[in-house]
Amino acid sequence: MDSLELDRSKGSLLPHTVVSAKQNVYFFSPVHFREREIGYLVLESCDYLLDHQFLFETLNTFRTSIEALYGKLILRKKNKQLSQLYIHDSLTGLYNRMAYEKLALPLFQQYMQKGRPVGILFADADHLKYINDNFGHDMGNLAIRSIASVIQQQCPVGSISMRYGGDEFVCVIPDYSQSKIQQLKESILASLEEFSSTSRTVFPLEASIGFVVADDPVFSLNDYINLADEKMYAEKKERKATRQ
Repeated sequence: MDSLELDRSKGSLLPHTVVSAKQNVYFFSPVHFREREIGYLVLESCDYLLDHQFLFETLNTFRTSIEALYGKLILRKKNKQLSQLYIHDSLTGLYNRMAYEKLALPLFQQYMQKGRPVGILFADADHLKYINDNFGHDMGNLAIRSIASVIQQQCPVGSISMRYGGDEFVCVIPDYSQSKIQQLKESILASLEEFSSTSRTVFPLEASIGFVVADDPVFSLNDYINLADEKMYAEKKERKATRQ
């Protein structure tokens, strides 16, 4: 009789089982990676490995493969971290000028090809020279960080907010209309005013803002940024004349 069949009629709780007369030999070997045991390698009927002393080479090759894979994963993680540092501004945490080519330009071109508008907002810190001259560059950096923080909080998810220059900021905002970007400008200015009053700084936190809505693919992103910059400068000039 080649097999033994368990009879369910005897009330056994075990499932229907067939025990084969053929026997297989299994070899369990622990697999270590550095200082940790990460599992077991199970080999079936591996007499030929034992007889020819191939088992050690097999396990060593397996460990070497894991080490190589681990090294690749660590390298990929480090490269990703370096890439993020490369396109982020260390002072403000916003994207830096390097993000223009990597993020802002592809986003702009993508929406222009689809015939969908892109809002371009250009902001410039006010009184920065006055702050640096009278309170020191640490306070000037505080003003820049504070304005950047407000811009980052107010600009919608999916937009690219960059520190474009020393005290200049650019936001590239996909699918944004004239009315929306006007509301965004007002929200940023109101938040700056509130931030300035609650933080009790001895100098005002203010910015001048210009914006355009890009809807013509004939013009480049740089063209639209320059146009927003011109509008910002006109506003700054007008506000300065009003204060005088």
